[in-house]
Amino acid sequence: MHDVEEIEKENRLQTAIDVVREQFGFLAIQKGTVLTEGSRNIELHGIVETATSKLRQRKLKTTEISIRLVHAKSENRLPLEFTFSIKPTSSSVIIYTEVINRFKECYTGGGIQGFTIQFDKNTLASA
Repeated sequence: MHDVEEIEKENRLQTAIDVVREQFGFLAIQKGTVLTEGSRNIELHGIVETATSKLRQRKLKTTEISIRLVHAKSENRLPLEFTFSIKPTSSSVIIYTEVINRFKECYTGGGIQGFTIQFDKNTLASA
């Protein structure tokens, strides 16, 4: 019963995030739940896929990605922030690969309260 309630709560939260994101056209995607080790890659993949679909809808490519990771309160650590450049793309596979590689390089363990992925320096995609 508890698991079903948690899943329903998570689905309602994601729906609300999607509505706000769609209404305001955000390219910065934020997730505010504590993630377990096994769910981090799945969460990152979903967030990257959602964000890159926004780029493609707007016919944009990104050349810079910023990530901000907020540790769980119990970790008592400052947020981890990093920005990196990539070749112009709106491919979710390329962006996900780059994000996960940078995440693995910079993340030193511990609980995560939330993270933001933002696409900076966007350009129009050529036809």
